Amino acid sequence: MSERISLWLLIAILAWMQFPLGSNRDWAWSLLVLLIAVDWAVWIPAGLADGTALSRLARRLAVPATLMIAVLAWIWMQSQSFTPPDWHADIWRFVSEKLAKPVAGAISFNPFVTKTELMKLSSYVAVGWLAAALSLKHENARALFVAIVVIATAYSIYGIALSAFHTSQVTLFEGIPPPYERAVSGGLVAKNSFATFTGMALLASLTLLVESGQHRIVATRGWRTHLRTLVQFGTGKGAGWLITSLVLLVALIGSQSRAGLIATLVGLFAVFMLSLSVSARRGNARWTLIGGAVAALAIIALFLASGHSVADRFADLIGTRGAAEMRPLMWDVAVRAIADHPLLGTGLGTYPDVYSLYSHIFVPYVVDRAHNDWLEFTMGVGIPAAVAWTLALLIIIVQCVTGVLRRHRRRSYAITAVGAAVLVAFHSLFDFSLQMPAVAVLFAVILGIGTGQAQPTREAATQ
Repeated sequence: MSERISLWLLIAILAWMQFPLGSNRDWAWSLLVLLIAVDWAVWIPAGLADGTALSRLARRLAVPATLMIAVLAWIWMQSQSFTPPDWHADIWRFVSEKLAKPVAGAISFNPFVTKTELMKLSSYVAVGWLAAALSLKHENARALFVAIVVIATAYSIYGIALSAFHTSQVTLFEGIPPPYERAVSGGLVAKNSFATFTGMALLASLTLLVESGQHRIVATRGWRTHLRTLVQFGTGKGAGWLITSLVLLVALIGSQSRAGLIATLVGLFAVFMLSLSVSARRGNARWTLIGGAVAALAIIALFLASGHSVADRFADLIGTRGAAEMRPLMWDVAVRAIADHPLLGTGLGTYPDVYSLYSHIFVPYVVDRAHNDWLEFTMGVGIPAAVAWTLALLIIIVQCVTGVLRRHRRRSYAITAVGAAVLVAFHSLFDFSLQMPAVAVLFAVILGIGTGQAQPTREAATQ
């Protein structure tokens, strides 16, 4: 009973978290963390009741979990004053000298912000574990995937409607003009964050589309039979997932996010290559190649429907204008801060506090992100902790890849998790979408689902 309640509470969290501007306001992320904690409390009785399955999951995740807990403990230490004074940020010595009295310093340039970021990061780890534990059962994994797609599709339609009325969610909430004019951003403020959220949901939607067509599309009795069953599927059982995939793709293109769209295509390519390797083992790689070609043609057709040539559209995607040209300046600040604090870091979330100390050029903008999650995270926690965190994620992703190659059924969840990881890893080179709580939670849940369904088939058969 508690497991079922926990599952539906997690679905409710997924449905809510994008609406309040991606939960990227103090009250919204505090509520999100509280809801995740409540869901954990609800799930605990079910987790303890199924100790065998839980112990298997714990053994498989022991190394990455240990690394993540160690990094979280280090971030907490960054915000504390009991650390050696020689470790403390120079700003605290400066303040102490100016006030002519001792000041309790810390490694972090802003301990309060670091504690806040620690709270959020801990909740992402918690919700990822929760998704993995629930997804040990296939029916739970599928329910979560269906919920992700339905929720993202609803927000896509909502975002398209807001765009049609020349408004946005931040305009409705805070009364400011739409920051991206007619770009689709759903319940989020930034179109790039919406593109990341929608791109991951698109991968899940395509997973459900392919999964539902596996036993309905006949590919071994000639091209006529193949075409007939394909049309029957597309207009029958597969129509729902086909429509959700198209809506998500239209909203993704409508977001006008250059990096978001390209990152989604990179994630789709990773899914395609992993699926191709599985198909090659089965001896039917030809149909996977045909499916990939059809998907590529559909994407190109949507580009053409916008009134621009494919070449012009991609030229527009890759080009930079205005504030976007600041990215090299923001990256340079992070790189030089890392060089000065390679081991201890400046404190997670302190980029806005550090920027003015390292910037050589005045710009007429509020600079609060490095537009590169890799650099900003490394600057915040230090190189050793950043390496440990990245290694933990890599181990989980490798387990998903291993599950895809070893399992004989239900590989699609782990494949989608790998695609989502590639998507966010690529997009994080150019933006800060993972710093949006709604996006980070969705990624953690998808990765958790993939982990839960990546276990060896002999273990899954006992669930």
